[in-house]
Amino acid sequence: MLTNLTAIKFSKCEGHKKDMKFLEYVLGNAKALKTVTIRWENVLCIEKELWFSQQVLDIPRASLHSEIYFRS
Repeated sequence: MLTNLTAIKFSKCEGHKKDMKFLEYVLGNAKALKTVTIRWENVLCIEKELWFSQQVLDIPRASLHSEIYFRS
């Protein structure tokens, strides 16, 4: 299903467990993925944004060439 996925824009991220599960699935299975853009739903406290961002960056990726961008 994710064989040809090259880019994803994940809007309205709130930093919940369900958001992390979705990103783990996509990053772990999309072999052709090049870019992931994550936009925060609301302004989260900076500590939560930093913690969540680091957790996302630590997820093992199926694509060695994917880049992750975080936007407010």
